Amino acid sequence: NEVKRIEVELDRAGQQTSELDGRQKSLLAQLEQLEKRSKQLDDELKAALVAKDKN
Repeated sequence: NEVKRIEVELDRAGQQTSELDGRQKSLLAQLEQLEKRSKQLDDELKAALVAKDKN
């Protein structure tokens, strides 16, 4: 039955959309953490270079 096939396909597409939304949120959170860590390391490097210049 054509209607049933379309309903099943729509359900599958909805599930895939939910999974992709979850993965996107996870990746965005990981990206945010990496950006924070990158800034932290950059600040540490600058501080180390300033300390080195004073010696």
